Amino acid sequence: MQALRKALWPRTLYRSLISDISKRHLSITFRGKSISKEELFKYTNGRFLSEEDRQLSKRYVRFDVDRLCDVIASIPGAGPLQVSKIEKMEGGFSKALLVTTADGSEFIVKIPCPNAGRPMYCTASEVAVLAWSADSTNPVGAEYIVMERVPGVQIFKKWDEMGESNRISIIKRLPE
Repeated sequence: MQALRKALWPRTLYRSLISDISKRHLSITFRGKSISKEELFKYTNGRFLSEEDRQLSKRYVRFDVDRLCDVIASIPGAGPLQVSKIEKMEGGFSKALLVTTADGSEFIVKIPCPNAGRPMYCTASEVAVLAWSADSTNPVGAEYIVMERVPGVQIFKKWDEMGESNRISIIKRLPE
């Protein structure tokens, strides 16, 4: 029996390690369709008329998805949160991710692309964040900002429906 255990031990250890790695069931989507982690790093929101490879490389950011999930899970005061879903909401200068936890909490994660500006200044200048790092050598492997998601409708979705006086009123309140 002991010889059998010794023979099976490496397989058991391997299964245990694979089990630990795969405990995190994570759904990664873009516009409602499942995507790979690699597609999470790439710019997939459109095309460029010239120098497309160069433009795409300026919008490519590789980071450690598992370590980012760990950052969300360790947000102070939120209790242990297991990330269940990442929805990619692409921007031209940052990766914008809607991160949902098993209990339904939602967070916005912003990861600046190389074309966003000087490293560190893109993240250090943000306010009202739950977690952040302006050091790309952190365990995530990229600068990041984690913010609580505020429910509501984005203004650009209602802008055309609003009357001119309402638009002017909003514009005047922006500097406040």
